[in-house]
Amino acid sequence: ATVGREKVRDPAGTFQTDHVVFMAPTGEGQSEFWLAPQIPGGVVKYLISRKGEGTLWTSELVEYGKQAETILNSF
Repeated sequence: ATVGREKVRDPAGTFQTDHVVFMAPTGEGQSEFWLAPQIPGGVVKYLISRKGEGTLWTSELVEYGKQAETILNSF
């Protein structure tokens, strides 16, 4: 699923990431993730899209650090 390595710049900084793409089982959409091992949880950015509709959802890392918490306190 890894399609390459890409540099991603977002509000939390600039990261060298693995760009990972998963196609929907129906072939009508896909999920893309940009992953960096130094980030807790690993996800720097993600995007969900559907053919004919374009991007449905996108998210990017805003900040991280030793005292950072997720909204759901999952890690």
